[in-house]
Amino acid sequence: MSVKVEEDYEAMSQRGAEIVAEVVRQKPNAILGLATGATPEDLYKCLTDIARKENLDFSQVTTFNLDEYEGLPATARGMAAEVLLPPGVATCG
Repeated sequence: MSVKVEEDYEAMSQRGAEIVAEVVRQKPNAILGLATGATPEDLYKCLTDIARKENLDFSQVTTFNLDEYEGLPATARGMAAEVLLPPGVATCG
C-alpha cells in the first residue's frame, strides 16, 4: 500500500478526485465505494469538475453508497443520493 500526504484538504481532495478519475479512465466499468459526510465533499466537487472538463463517462460505473440508513427514503437529508448526486452530477455519465 502506498500512502500519499498532501499539503491540505484542497490538495487532498483534488488528488483523490484525480485517482478516482484515472480508475474510471482505465476501467470504465469500475466498482466504487463512495462515502457521504463532510470529508469527501470537495473530492466529489473536484471529480465533477474533471468529469465535465473531460466528458468522463460514468455510465458503466457501479457504486456502493456507504452511510445509508435502513428505513429512510433515498430522498432523506444526508442520504447518499443527495450528497453524491447533486444537481448536474447525474449528467456526467
